[in-house]
Amino acid sequence: MPMRKARADEADVSTECGITVAPVYGPADVPSFADAIGEPGAYPFTRGNFAGADDTKVVVGGTIPASDAPRLIAIGAAGVFPNGTTIDELVSRMRKLTGLACA
Repeated sequence: MPMRKARADEADVSTECGITVAPVYGPADVPSFADAIGEPGAYPFTRGNFAGADDTKVVVGGTIPASDAPRLIAIGAAGVFPNGTTIDELVSRMRKLTGLACA
């Protein structure tokens, strides 16, 4: 399976410590672990259990301080649902995230 190429809108990012991180890594990037990590979406599933998982949306909820929401969004959460989120708001936002219309 060929390595998934980074999309045009995916750029290298830097961690808080200034370490540059590419959007996708494969065996060629870490030869000493090539057998251990496999290609994105391939066994041993170090990047998800199926190819194409790069479009999976992650949402978080629960006891999350409102001040943490911007950081969670910045690191990739598609939605943040802290305590107090109503069911109507949750359902509405999840429908928008998934593109599902009202049943």
